[in-house]
Amino acid sequence: MRRQRTTALVALSLGAAVLTGCGGGSSSAPATPAAPSAAAPGAFVFAGPSGAPLTALTFASAGTASAQSVVVSRSGDTGTFTQSNTCTTATSTIAGISPSSASGPQATFTVTPVAAGSCTVTITAADGTSASLTIGVTTTEFPVQ
Repeated sequence: MRRQRTTALVALSLGAAVLTGCGGGSSSAPATPAAPSAAAPGAFVFAGPSGAPLTALTFASAGTASAQSVVVSRSGDTGTFTQSNTCTTATSTIAGISPSSASGPQATFTVTPVAAGSCTVTITAADGTSASLTIGVTTTEFPVQ
């Protein structure tokens, strides 16, 4: 009785398995691995106009004079970034945010503080990936005598 030797080689390329080799005593040319796909987009980064990273945005007063720009970037993503927020409800507005959407990989949103409180703006990419930034507005009222 003659034994046949079967071998297989598995190559991994960006998470995809490609099976090549010889089996059942016959030989065949190895399959060509698929070309690597473009790198997946990175994580969202929030920054102020100076480029300094932001983890939260705070305001000491309300009004258009206090508005600040937030630069949102995500390397490798040229799709649309859409913002949603908890800053405006049916009964109150803490901050206004515009525009409602912009194109990546880098977009600028303007946050205008309106009243004291805290809220969250969430930026969502076309692929469903999202990131959030907390906004806090503090206003101090002085009694008039």
